[in-house]
Amino acid sequence: MGNVEVYVDRLIQEIKSGVVYRQYTVALENLNQNPELKQQVDELRRLNYQVQAESDARNLYDAIDDIESKIDKLSCVPEVTQFLEAELALCRQLQSVEVRLHQGINLNIPDLF
Repeated sequence: MGNVEVYVDRLIQEIKSGVVYRQYTVALENLNQNPELKQQVDELRRLNYQVQAESDARNLYDAIDDIESKIDKLSCVPEVTQFLEAELALCRQLQSVEVRLHQGINLNIPDLF
């Protein structure tokens, strides 16, 4: 195994031992105790991903309305709020790592916008 793989494994272990990841796993465990609620949250997450990946503007507004109604319904459940906040914090941490990698390695990619 090369140095890059070793350091990636170390980074993974550091992330897993951090507060953000521990909060995420606790929130996930709490949510998993209610399978029906977990299923509803997973559907919300799927819809959110689809909206972000959607290129068809005609369906975009309907999908956003659907997501907003599901969020309104689920946001009153503390386990859901705890999980979504923890998941967001973990995703932001991973995005920060990715941004730093891209900034540290010059791929010479032109501006796209």
